[in-house]
Amino acid sequence: MRDLLVSDFYRCKRHQRIHFDIIAPLFDDNKRIRGAIVFRTDPSIYLFPLIQSWPTPSKSSETLIVRQFGDSVVYMNELRHQKNTVLKLRFSLDRKDIPAVQAVLGHEGVFEGKDYRDVEVLTVIKQVPRTPWYMIAKVDKSEVFSILDYKSAVVIIVLIFLFALGVMVLAWIYHYHQRNIYRNLYRNEKELSKSQLMLQKSQEIGRLGSWDYDLLNKSLKWSDEVYRILGYKPGSVEPAYDVFLETVHPDDRDHVDQVHQQSIKNKEEGFELEHRIIRGENGEIHYVYTKCDHEKNKAGKVIRSLGMIQDISQRKKYEEKLLEQNKEYQSLNEEYLAQNEELNKNMDSLRKAYQELQIAREKAEESDRLKTAFLNNISHEIRTPMNAIMGFANLLTEDFPEEDKLNFIKIINNNASQLIKIIDDVIDISLLESNKARLEKSRFSIRELFEDLYHTHRSDMDDSEVKLSYELDENCRDMFLEADRQKIRQIMSGFISNALKYTDKGQVIYSCTMMDDHRMKFFVKDAGIGILETEKKKVFNRFFRGESAQQRSSGGTGLGLSIAKELVELMNGEIGVDSTPAKGSVFFFIIPFTPGKAETEAMETEEKEEMLKHLSNLRVLIVEDEQASQDYLKIIMSSFTKFIDTAASGKKAIEMSENKKYDLVMMDIKMPEMDGITATKILKASQKNVKIIMQTAYAQEAEKVKAFEAGCDDYLLKPLKKDDLINAMNTLWKNSAS
Repeated sequence: MRDLLVSDFYRCKRHQRIHFDIIAPLFDDNKRIRGAIVFRTDPSIYLFPLIQSWPTPSKSSETLIVRQFGDSVVYMNELRHQKNTVLKLRFSLDRKDIPAVQAVLGHEGVFEGKDYRDVEVLTVIKQVPRTPWYMIAKVDKSEVFSILDYKSAVVIIVLIFLFALGVMVLAWIYHYHQRNIYRNLYRNEKELSKSQLMLQKSQEIGRLGSWDYDLLNKSLKWSDEVYRILGYKPGSVEPAYDVFLETVHPDDRDHVDQVHQQSIKNKEEGFELEHRIIRGENGEIHYVYTKCDHEKNKAGKVIRSLGMIQDISQRKKYEEKLLEQNKEYQSLNEEYLAQNEELNKNMDSLRKAYQELQIAREKAEESDRLKTAFLNNISHEIRTPMNAIMGFANLLTEDFPEEDKLNFIKIINNNASQLIKIIDDVIDISLLESNKARLEKSRFSIRELFEDLYHTHRSDMDDSEVKLSYELDENCRDMFLEADRQKIRQIMSGFISNALKYTDKGQVIYSCTMMDDHRMKFFVKDAGIGILETEKKKVFNRFFRGESAQQRSSGGTGLGLSIAKELVELMNGEIGVDSTPAKGSVFFFIIPFTPGKAETEAMETEEKEEMLKHLSNLRVLIVEDEQASQDYLKIIMSSFTKFIDTAASGKKAIEMSENKKYDLVMMDIKMPEMDGITATKILKASQKNVKIIMQTAYAQEAEKVKAFEAGCDDYLLKPLKKDDLINAMNTLWKNSAS
């Protein structure tokens, strides 16, 4: 009997997986069967995926393997429309309308019937040669007839024919594969004899023997090396369990026998232990290591023991020496560990102290460096405009043409604006570092903001070859936003100033665009000197100025872009720059936004005239302790208001308001005797209709909050501009009128 045997599908009790076996017999030189090789195959890995790809994929097509089991038909592979059915789903042979039943009854070819879902199907049945299995390819009739025309029917028939042909090809491949396996087995038998010789030699070298104990027949076999380990010549005694126990040292014999018998009784997987033996020929005591694995029947009973025995006497001698040395080393090690622990404690203390000292030194050095850099920058940037202001102010007293004096005034104003910008930067840095900066959302027009920026920077282009312009697409032109207008304006104004500063010729364009995720991108594009690639990551650091920027000797504290970055992050946005040296840069920031409703248009001409008429009749009280500021306010307000009184303190303002009613009070905060906050509370308590505008040099957000909590109606920062004051008064007038 040289044919390969193929088992049926079955479920492994140990792993609960489906298998089938290919069994190849092994023969000796007399052609007697001496054993067999079993190839266990998991069909879910190769066979099931293969057949599921036949005959052609569709919504309902499926391939099945079935066989007869008693008076029923059983499904042997995983179903497409019903899970966990392998070897479980069965139908009685009385259900002749089911194609699977027709298959095991001997029918082949095309068949119409109902499948395991009780759905009408069209099937092709074919038996797998030399097996009790049947393959069924099926498809729902509803799917076939919903799409079939004459040509598609021909295609289906051809596919069915190809499927049947494929089954035959598969069977041929399968049996061809079996023949190859048998040929390989024959070659492997020759290699096996060589391997056995090598194994025997290896056992001699490693002093390791193997044994096989058949518990049913009480027969024991062991290799030649076992004889040598036990102290016998190979073949001098008949292998037996009792013979083995006799060689075990009397003090270990009962324990060895108990371990072996107990493992069999408890149906264990095996055991391993070390014990002593007394060698048969010379009575020498040797140490051996024994390991055993048990083989069980289907009921779980141990029927066979397979094991190995190894002489470990030499190893034991080394272990004993090592134990003695280890005791000495352990004593020395304990002494060393005690000393090392003390040393580690001292080292940890020193290391910690050094790290703290290092951190403190680095912080001190960095603080000193930043302080020095900051003071140098601030000193230079403050003294430069102050020099121009004081110098040209003195020139105004001398005899110069009127045109020159007007130019002097323009220079003084420009340098004063620069000085205010420096102060604002320092205040912004202070607020951002102390986490006191807050967002003030308001509704504003993008077009109005861009117009404001254009008029603010238009004077920077005098006697310049640079052209400033802005672009607004249709989506942004008439759009209103709910956001912090002042901070957006501050960032854009800084971008524009830098662009004009570092561009000698060409265009500076600023714009904005809406993005898809409710975010707005603002950007300023110039044709200036650009930024080196290595400087892009540093350009938003405090006090950093690029190499090209330093060569131009242009002013600046080095704080503008770092402030812009922190303001953008405060608005949950992101900031960046794209630049090419000598070609220009694009500075941009992206922030989330909420669309705002459009406000009413500016007042018509008649409304403006009526407003100016109303302002001209206002009774105004200016409360200011600084005489220069008091005179300045009185001069600019006298151009549109007739009735103006002044007071140098909050206390004086309260006394004057008791004798005279005022429509508007321009209140300073820091004053002697009584500050503006206290005076505002008293005035609002006695005259609810009076309008109070705080005009102060305090730019902190906290001071502004205090002022509004006290009852003021608006808050203006010094230095005051006439237009800002008129706009504030217009707003108060409009609100009171409505």
